[in-house]
Amino acid sequence: MGIAAFLMMGLVLAGFMVISESGDDSDSSEQNDTAGDGRDDTLVGGDGDDLLAGKSGDDDITGRGGFDILLGGDGDDLLKGRDGDDLLIGGDGDDNLRGGQDNDLLQGSGGNDTLKGGEGNDLLVGADTTNRDLTEDDIHALGNGATPEQLNYRYQPPTDPESNLLEGEEGNDTLLLGENDTGVGGEGDDAFEIGEWVDVTSDQEAPLITDFDEEDDVLIVRYAQSQPAPRITLSIQDDTRHVYADGQLVARVQGDGGPFFAGDVRLQPI
Repeated sequence: MGIAAFLMMGLVLAGFMVISESGDDSDSSEQNDTAGDGRDDTLVGGDGDDLLAGKSGDDDITGRGGFDILLGGDGDDLLKGRDGDDLLIGGDGDDNLRGGQDNDLLQGSGGNDTLKGGEGNDLLVGADTTNRDLTEDDIHALGNGATPEQLNYRYQPPTDPESNLLEGEEGNDTLLLGENDTGVGGEGDDAFEIGEWVDVTSDQEAPLITDFDEEDDVLIVRYAQSQPAPRITLSIQDDTRHVYADGQLVARVQGDGGPFFAGDVRLQPI
C-alpha cells in the first residue's frame, strides 16, 4: 500500500477522542482535552479511535484498541499502537515507535529513530515525508474529519539525514529508507523503497538492507515522474551488493537469498 493511500485511508476517519494529560502522570479517561503542555506525558487511549498528542517532552503514548493517531512531538518519545490500524508519528527527537497488531503506519521524522512494525502489513518511514509539520489546529481538524488535502498536508520524498532503524517484523511490510537508514524486513514478503532523495558522499551513508530475500522481497527505486527512469547497475563488495541509479549509490543490500540482478529492481515514478 502506498504512503498517500495509507494516509488517506486513516486520516479521513472522524470521531477521534483526544486524550492527554500534562505532567508526569497517566490519563486514560474518555474526555476531549488539549495536547500535552511540554512536560513528560503518559497518554493511554481507550478501546475506540483515539488521537493522542504529546507535544514536547519525553512522552510515553499508548493507543490500545481502535484506529489511533499517536503524535510524539518534540523529545525522545515511546509510541505504542497496540491493537487496531494505527498511525504513529514520532516528531523531532530520538523516538521508539512500535506498531503492535494489525496494519500500521510508523513515521519517525527527525532524530535517530527505531521503528518496529510488529504484526500486520505495516509501512515504516524513517524520515519526514510530508511537506510540513502538523499543528495543534491540524490535530483537532483531523479528529473532526478533515482530510490531508484540505490541510495542504501531502507526501514528498524524505530528506532526513539522521540514522534510523526500521524493522518490519511479521507481515508483509513496506520500508521507506533514506540516507543512513537500516532496514530489516523480518518475516513476510517485504518491499524496500529507496529513491532519488538518497544523495550520499560515502558508501556508509547509503541505506543498508540487512535481510533481503530475492524470492520474497522486492527492492523499489522511486524517481521523479517528470524524468526518465534511471539505469540500474550493481556491484558486489564482500557480502554486500551496491545498487546504483544512473551511477549514484542508492542502497546497500545484504541477505542469504539467491542471485540478485539489476533487472530485479523495480522502478516506480513518484
